[in-house]
Amino acid sequence: MFDMREVPINDIRVGERARKEVGDTETLQFSIRRNGLLNPITLDENYNLAAGERRLEACKALQWKHIPARIVPGLQSTDISLIEWIENVERVDFTWIEDLELKHKMHSMWKEQQPTWGYRDTAGKLGVSLGGLSSDLALAEALQYFPELKEHKTKNKAREAYKRLNANAEAIMAVQNLSQEEQDQLNNMLQNSTDKGEAKKVVASESKAEAPVGTPIQEDETPSYEAAKVKSDKDLPEFTYDVCGYEAFLNKLPQNLISFAELDPPYAIDYAYHDDAPEDADWTIEQLEDAMDWILGWLFNNMLDNSWVLCWSGYEHTHWINELAKSKGFGIQPPGIWYKPNGGRTPVPSVKMKSNYEHFLLFRKGKAMFNTPSFGSVISCENATSGRVHKWEKPIELYNKFFTALSRPSGYFLSPFAGSGNSLIAATFNGMTPLGCDTQNKHFYSFYNNLKKYYMEASNGNGDDNSETVQA
Repeated sequence: MFDMREVPINDIRVGERARKEVGDTETLQFSIRRNGLLNPITLDENYNLAAGERRLEACKALQWKHIPARIVPGLQSTDISLIEWIENVERVDFTWIEDLELKHKMHSMWKEQQPTWGYRDTAGKLGVSLGGLSSDLALAEALQYFPELKEHKTKNKAREAYKRLNANAEAIMAVQNLSQEEQDQLNNMLQNSTDKGEAKKVVASESKAEAPVGTPIQEDETPSYEAAKVKSDKDLPEFTYDVCGYEAFLNKLPQNLISFAELDPPYAIDYAYHDDAPEDADWTIEQLEDAMDWILGWLFNNMLDNSWVLCWSGYEHTHWINELAKSKGFGIQPPGIWYKPNGGRTPVPSVKMKSNYEHFLLFRKGKAMFNTPSFGSVISCENATSGRVHKWEKPIELYNKFFTALSRPSGYFLSPFAGSGNSLIAATFNGMTPLGCDTQNKHFYSFYNNLKKYYMEASNGNGDDNSETVQA
């Protein structure tokens, strides 16, 4: 049996305790000041402390003269030690889910009692920060609609998963919020129809015979939007691969649609530093500067908030492109590197190092976050060694690494320099709808064959994330 009484604090003897440090008691002081001492301390009949040292120290700091105590007569020193052990070892803290749900319950009850009650009032009542409480209550409400968030081990991991859910929801809503005219325009751009049969291609706007997929064609002097109209198997995903310049293509797109973009312009410029001979498609430095200035401005003004841009660059251009992206409003960071374990070549290997890497840049609009816990600045991936559409082609396996960290499933992916189209294929396998263009219409057939072959392998259960790039 025990009795309750108010005991003079100065009469309490703490004695030898297993806990050497009581730690910070400021939060406990705030709670006691606001709500009173909800759990009295425990003493023997001689006022030796059995349980409640932190509560006692908090009340001393509050300059209390007396403290409510539970008096248990007949306690021995071994009993006091056992009580201290039981109180600390057997105590189980709330899980993060229980903590959030209880905070949400208390806030709701207080708000029901006082309609003007707000987050600041609850934060004051609980003695926690307003920002932390707002975040906790938002996550507590999310648990009601997305119970799968409870599967995460920590609150921080659940919060990051919820942010990704919000980002994906924004990507879906972006399409739903388009005007009917914009939706019709977008649907017209998606080349995949429900008709069966071999893919056909209408070359340019002039009347030409239809050629089966894979038939070489001459590039049109003035490629048009109509150059890439396609009828494909109904099981293939929707996509757009337009044969035109980047500016004409981007001007067709609705605003606030794109949630991930890749820029891979012709940057093999100034061959005083290179061993290869230039190609007809290579640009001058002036062309690259003008293009990047226009495209980065368009992207920042038209992409969804909290989205990523992946930009490939020659090493000599990384600094000024980064600074240009920053001037447009993007967040920037140091360049990353794609390391090719099997790549690189040099005409004089005995005296010249082979180049087996490429630089990439990441531009961040708003508060975009990685889908993964982190993302390394060096990415190792084998280069495709044969069957490439062109010598600068990047493998689908490499793109999959970027999509894992940066993409928004159900959103739209943009590549205004689509080339081989491997980034468009990777987009479809990562739940995004790809929109791309290129002035080289010879690349379209290879892209379409690769897309079709990948989907046939996947549907037959033969897909292999570690396979080489599918050969056209």
